[in-house]
Amino acid sequence: MNNVILIGYPIKNSLSPIMHNTIFEFLGIKFKYSIVSCSEDRLLYFLKKIRNRKIHGANITFPYKRKVINNLDYIDEASRKIQSVNTVVFNKKLLGYNTDYYGFLKLLFQFNVSVKYKKVLLLGSGGVAKTVIYCLLKSGCNYIVLANRTKKKAEEIKNRMLFFFPGIKIFCENLNISQKVVNNSHIIINTTSIGMNNFFCPIQSNIKFYTSQVVIDIVYQQNTSLLRKARINGAKAINGRIMFLYQGYQSLKYWSGKKVKVNLKIMKESINIV
Repeated sequence: MNNVILIGYPIKNSLSPIMHNTIFEFLGIKFKYSIVSCSEDRLLYFLKKIRNRKIHGANITFPYKRKVINNLDYIDEASRKIQSVNTVVFNKKLLGYNTDYYGFLKLLFQFNVSVKYKKVLLLGSGGVAKTVIYCLLKSGCNYIVLANRTKKKAEEIKNRMLFFFPGIKIFCENLNISQKVVNNSHIIINTTSIGMNNFFCPIQSNIKFYTSQVVIDIVYQQNTSLLRKARINGAKAINGRIMFLYQGYQSLKYWSGKKVKVNLKIMKESINIV
């Protein structure tokens, strides 16, 4: 049995074990996916177990997506530019990939969302936010308002992205955004964890959307407070479950050596995507 783990701290709930173990069983792959909630001093221990082939591979989540990088032998281009790794596997070397990037690209494609020359309001400045910004800029977006609790962290991301994409416009705000900022945005994306509790919303209760806007909540709960608000206002509302599905799909490709034909229908059914 090959063990695959999800490493983070703390990890409260995750659909990853359900999704991956369902597809492992369907494909007849002798893998088992489990959660490891570990402190930072144990992170290196689990990476060594992957390097020694005692663990087959891993997903990395908060707060280790950046911290893991210095202990890897290779990272892909997206991981290097974003400074965020969420998938690790050993293949002669300890390799790191960012499959969140692939997942968000697929989300945009699945829901026919064009970001080229669009103005985007993005909430949050964590690892997923960096991935989403990089994906937006690679896809032709050239105007982003980045709102975060602390503007300093937003400024750090802005400066890094400007290095790779000179000439684009990124403006930093705090999370107490105004209606004017929302009105000036074609697309609103939440990458904070606030939406994980359906009773809380990352924006103020008085903010309104309009029908031509697209509102994306990366949180994979299907009906967050933000998305309910978007639907009430007639905007196009999209949750993060498709992104979650495809980042997992791509991770599985890396762990299996891309030799298996993954059944997306089974993966979708395991996490209630119809």
